[in-house]
Amino acid sequence: MKTKSPKLKVTHDYITLSLPVGNYTVSFNGRKASGQLATMKGAFATLNKYVDQESKTKSYGEVMEQLTNIEVLNRVFPEWNQAKEVDTFKVGDFATFDTEATAFIKKYGNGPFEVVSVKPKYIGLKTTFGNIGFPKINLTKVKK
Repeated sequence: MKTKSPKLKVTHDYITLSLPVGNYTVSFNGRKASGQLATMKGAFATLNKYVDQESKTKSYGEVMEQLTNIEVLNRVFPEWNQAKEVDTFKVGDFATFDTEATAFIKKYGNGPFEVVSVKPKYIGLKTTFGNIGFPKINLTKVKK
């Protein structure tokens, strides 16, 4: 897998650090993570701790810019470039949630669920609550 360099997207309201494992965003309304980064144990807390510590003497923009330096990022969050391989799905396949997707497992169980639709980032699964789309990154293909 090709390594992607960390990148920043800066607007008036937020600063987003884009990594191969997902995005980390700092804004006036708080912070958030998306993609695989959102389910990586301790990743969000680790990035928050670094930003909190460094922002005592620097602006958020300067701190987030530091996180684009691969040496700094490797020290703070070594898993930043360990994006997992995502299974390929087609309608009729079956899937379960990855063990990191604890919120989905708690609410929906862990199937296996039938795949009813396929989008670039989301997979529609037939659940007891109806057909619901879930991020592809949180699913594993299984044989039924």
